[in-house]
Amino acid sequence: MADYRALRGVTITTVDGDPSNLVAGDIWYNSSTKKIKVRKQTTGAWATGTALNTGRSTQATAGTQTAGLCAGGNAAPAPSVSALSEEWNGTAWAEGNNIQTARRSFRGTGTQTAALAVGGSPPANGQGATEEYDGTTWSEQSDRRNGYSLGLAGTQTAGLAMGGYDGNAMEEVDEYNGSSWTAGGAMPAAVYSVNGIGTQTAGLAVSGSPGRGAKAIEYDGSSWTEGGDTPANWAYSHAAGIQTAAISASNAVCATYNGTAWTEVADLNSPRSEGDGSNAGTTAATSVYGGGDPAPDACEDFNDPTNTTATVTSS
Repeated sequence: MADYRALRGVTITTVDGDPSNLVAGDIWYNSSTKKIKVRKQTTGAWATGTALNTGRSTQATAGTQTAGLCAGGNAAPAPSVSALSEEWNGTAWAEGNNIQTARRSFRGTGTQTAALAVGGSPPANGQGATEEYDGTTWSEQSDRRNGYSLGLAGTQTAGLAMGGYDGNAMEEVDEYNGSSWTAGGAMPAAVYSVNGIGTQTAGLAVSGSPGRGAKAIEYDGSSWTEGGDTPANWAYSHAAGIQTAAISASNAVCATYNGTAWTEVADLNSPRSEGDGSNAGTTAATSVYGGGDPAPDACEDFNDPTNTTATVTSS
């Protein structure tokens, strides 16, 4: 039988232990364990993270997998409209300053230190309420036109609000410049509980009610076009990324979007609805937290690709 050197023209490096800074495809001989090891790439997976201090659903969220933000929502265990705000540092959740207007069924976007929160229910608490967060304090800004259960994307200074509900489903789209709202190109159909992804000039609206089902539509800053259908209807769920590299998850199902088609990836460990997460995350690193029963405080992190070390065995 030919040996590895004869086949590949090189020898396998011998080390006392496993090397650091490995990349997929590395191969070596561990002289301590007397095993040939290889670094391989596996598909993405969800891992259970640290739970929220206050379980909640239909909250506003922002930030990345290691610097997240969660505010308001229906607080658990006894559902009530909340003003509580929490920050995530990649390891633990810490209480932050409350939002100015307690509400649920609203959305957030941006980063942990430059976030935007828009909309809300009940109506008495301001359907169009808009607040900005600077990493310490929430401050009230100019209201968007009425509408809760909207979709939201973009940044604190270039936000994109999509649809919503004001007694009826809305088709209105509004753009935020850091101080005021102006009308954008209307959606092709009225929708609420939609999931927003991307930027003000390259947005993506995913699923929603009523009638949007498994549809995804793309925004170019003025008009909308049909995108690829999702595997399921993800009304009010987590979404992150950009128009051409997006991820969305609801209940247990999760899928990524490449600008043309959706591909299912690993399921969540704790199925949940009406949760959201690090919507400034990416298809390679995002988080989802909160949601309805059975785990309103659950937090999960998605990483793709995942590199693992395996032992080479004979077959």
